[in-house]
Amino acid sequence: MAALNPHTRTRRRFYFLCIFATIFILILSLPQLLSIIRRNPLYAVSSDYRWINEDDEAAPPLNLSASPCAGFPNKSDMEGILLVMKTGATEAFDKLPTQLLTSLQCFEPQDFLLFSDMDQQIGPYLIHDALDTVAESIKAHNSDFDLYRSQRECPISQKACLGVQENSGKSAWRLDKYKFLHVMVKTWDMRPGMDWYVFAEADTYIFWNNLVRFLKGKYGTMNPKEKLYMGSVAMLSGRGFAHGGSGYVLSGAALKRLMEGGKGVANKFDQLAKDYCCGDALLSMAMEENGGTTVKQLNPHFNGETPSTIRYGLSGGVLGKDGNQWCEPIFTMHHMNSEEVMRVWKFDQERRTSVSSTPSNWIHPQELIQIKDLYKTLVAPQMDVYRPDWDNLSNDVCYENPGNYHDPDGKRPRFNGKTKVSGLTAAEKVAYQNFENCAKVCEQEDTEDLEDEYGVEIDEEAKELAELMLKGEELKREREGRTSTGQDGQRDEVRDGGESERQKQLRNRRVGWNHQHHKPTEQDAGQIKGRMKTTGANIIENTASGSAASRIATATPEDEEPPLTEEEQARAKAYLDYQAKKQEVNKKRREKKCFQYRWHKGVCCTSSSFTLGVPKKSQSDDRKDKMLSGWDLKGINDWIEAIGDCEPLWREGVYSKE
Repeated sequence: MAALNPHTRTRRRFYFLCIFATIFILILSLPQLLSIIRRNPLYAVSSDYRWINEDDEAAPPLNLSASPCAGFPNKSDMEGILLVMKTGATEAFDKLPTQLLTSLQCFEPQDFLLFSDMDQQIGPYLIHDALDTVAESIKAHNSDFDLYRSQRECPISQKACLGVQENSGKSAWRLDKYKFLHVMVKTWDMRPGMDWYVFAEADTYIFWNNLVRFLKGKYGTMNPKEKLYMGSVAMLSGRGFAHGGSGYVLSGAALKRLMEGGKGVANKFDQLAKDYCCGDALLSMAMEENGGTTVKQLNPHFNGETPSTIRYGLSGGVLGKDGNQWCEPIFTMHHMNSEEVMRVWKFDQERRTSVSSTPSNWIHPQELIQIKDLYKTLVAPQMDVYRPDWDNLSNDVCYENPGNYHDPDGKRPRFNGKTKVSGLTAAEKVAYQNFENCAKVCEQEDTEDLEDEYGVEIDEEAKELAELMLKGEELKREREGRTSTGQDGQRDEVRDGGESERQKQLRNRRVGWNHQHHKPTEQDAGQIKGRMKTTGANIIENTASGSAASRIATATPEDEEPPLTEEEQARAKAYLDYQAKKQEVNKKRREKKCFQYRWHKGVCCTSSSFTLGVPKKSQSDDRKDKMLSGWDLKGINDWIEAIGDCEPLWREGVYSKE
């Protein structure tokens, strides 16, 4: 063989070096490449990576699109929890892709199952036919299964075939009721022995951080070895059941007990399904008959509404009453279209990542999303005082022309118990006449704005003057051997931190004044300062009007407290008056019972809650024929301010605190 010339050998060495360097760089870059692939929504099925992990001391700015699962419960958090999502073949490709692009991308593939009424596949995800185990004797000559059969005969897309069928929605509904128990059997066969089984529809949104923390017992004792069946309870023929669309949870022990009846439990209830409306009600019947497991009410945590249809508020200022919702943590929402799912997912992401500044773990107090958070973030920006062609779902109390106080038989008001017929105020008597009169029913409950009346007199310095005045009175009572009980229960509101600069000036002036009259020791001055720091975090909240004037009038040099100047006395008294009036006004605001109204064809209806609602298009362009909705935004905002922040409210009986 001829010898290679020197130039050829040099080129070959250069090529080998380039190849070696390229391989070396790829090896070094492999972890970063894998991370990028895992974070791509098309490939990401694992939540094992974390934007912040247990060893991080600080975190870089977050790009939501690059880290969609940041703050989401990770693999260890989700251990023992299985999601089972049910859909229909005719809607699977409309609803499931959005679920797969949002929360399901953060799941390990073995941690969720998808069921429908036909075997299908979306990308790498299999959708299992829940009804292939229904006995042929049940399917045959059963019109409920006409859709099931026609789906298999469709040579094109299911949606295209469905579009030419009459009453296709009703057909899908009738078929769906057979799925519930067969899904239970298949789930147990495929994933037995889990701690918790979470069941949901393809149009259900799940707030996983809230739900996982609940199931893991972060707020109380939750034992998967107990037979637990939990959800939003609906009633049918006197029997309670967990509404399927709102989502529900079975403990491992409950599902195991149901399955001890054998695989035939689903076929047994198939016999009843033909003449029964609802599969979720049949499931409840089976749970009770096979082990005595009854449903536990967890509404509104499991919720069948969307952000725009929830009844926000606390009627009469009573937490958790009258169906109104505000402080409760939320687990699910239902009837969510793809756009709504994406919008809430974005809110959920931002909420999780905005409080992920605690690197040690994903559980953070602010991550617990309450219903009020949905309103403040998703609904409040869309609220307006007036929307035509809109139904805000006001239907608590109605007002109509007395001439309409009868049905065709002349026995009762047209709106039955909804119409108020006696004890009407002047505004209520004419509310039916037009939209503007209807609005006045809610507006008559509004209160004045105290800030307009008191203005500069309630600034921070006035607050400190009033505080100093009450401290002086407290010290005087101590010296006289009196028990300091606080005449009016003062100082409910809490302010952080010790003394402000203004307080220091006032204290120094007071100590100097005392030196002129009593020449106190250094120890005396220290005691005075200590008392101020002890009580300096307290603020007057419930002081009765006029009490400040009497205290100032009795102040003398012998009290060892300097009198305030006349101007300061006036400002302190004004602040005390303001606090007393504010308490009265806030009480009235919390008890508000009319937040929104709807007028349509001579009927005015109001609501003790506030809801965005839905469009309601009229066939006529005449305003008197349109449905007109309005909101008392001042009353709503005043109510929210009066309620203030509230601790998470768990409905009675959810679980006991440890």
